[in-house]
Amino acid sequence: MITGAIGTMYAVYFFAAFMAAWMLFQVASGKAAFDPYPFAFLLFPGNIVQLLLIPLIMVGQNLQGRHAEVRADEEYRTVGKTFPDLESTMAHLDAQDRELLRQSHLLTALVEGLLPPEARDLILAEVQGGESSAPA
Repeated sequence: MITGAIGTMYAVYFFAAFMAAWMLFQVASGKAAFDPYPFAFLLFPGNIVQLLLIPLIMVGQNLQGRHAEVRADEEYRTVGKTFPDLESTMAHLDAQDRELLRQSHLLTALVEGLLPPEARDLILAEVQGGESSAPA
């Protein structure tokens, strides 16, 4: 929860705005400034925040890394389970292609056997002419 809030650009913008406001206020205060330039006190809370958040962010990154590893392992197992199904589907489609090709050859042979050669040549010329004039 904390790493999710701190690890965002909104947190960076907030800290940048806070530091800019602190410096502007201290410079505007002149001689009565609580933390004059070079803003030594501003460094103190900034360092404390960094010291507290670095281990928290590191733990959060480790947890996110573990979760990513678990997701990757699960995805690998899922793909491993679906791969045999895909192989069988591809084999089935291959068999269908072979059967359709076989039936096309049978139909072609049957039609060629029934038609006289002149009619067959005329039909083939029409089909080939239609293919070449068809829009691409």
